Amino acid sequence: MIMKDLTKRFDLRFIAAGITAFLLAINTITGTIQDVIPFNDPVNEMFFAFSNILFGILCFMICKKEENKVASKG
Repeated sequence: MIMKDLTKRFDLRFIAAGITAFLLAINTITGTIQDVIPFNDPVNEMFFAFSNILFGILCFMICKKEENKVASKG
């Protein structure tokens, strides 16, 4: 019942992408992603973390579905 209401109001693909982006940012900040992605410069690592944070915020901002509103003729 709750899940049907959530899927009607929110697009879960954007929520999943936002959570993934924040997890990537957290792993980049803590340094655990260095085993997978070898960054050549700390500036590259900082930009990667910052861009993931911005992408996560953007995904959460646009995850709400639009209502189909029919314009009434007055």
